[in-house]
Amino acid sequence: MLAAAWAQPRLLKECNEACPHPTQWGRCPKDGGGISISRRDDKKERKYARHNRKNMPAAEIILWEAIRRKQLGVSFRRQHPIKPYIVDFACISEKLIIELDGDSHIGNESYDEERTKYLEAKEWQVLRFWNYEIYDQLDEVIEQIRNNIEGGH
Repeated sequence: MLAAAWAQPRLLKECNEACPHPTQWGRCPKDGGGISISRRDDKKERKYARHNRKNMPAAEIILWEAIRRKQLGVSFRRQHPIKPYIVDFACISEKLIIELDGDSHIGNESYDEERTKYLEAKEWQVLRFWNYEIYDQLDEVIEQIRNNIEGGH
């Protein structure tokens, strides 16, 4: 019997025909609900990640422009699947994840904490920033990311 973490129930959102895929928070913005599934299909996960890359929030676009193309000396991927999650940005070589938290994370702190603990147990380091930090303090955020990379965590 497999007891893999990715086989645990997840929630699937179905907000419209163009956007039928799982959400990190397990609820559709239109109805606040979701349906339980045993695990995500890889094809749906890739489709969801692709959708997220094409529809990035403003804070993610700003940060992506600052870290893409090895501007910090390492490569980052955006909306990268690390089962059972899809992280905002991941540097594979450094095992570093960058997560941006906006208004949708207010009230979901326990989910974010559970997610961070899971990823850290898989030997990833997770840096979290609020969207306002990207808007107001981008230089400090980039410096913190750079120090993390240069310091090897």
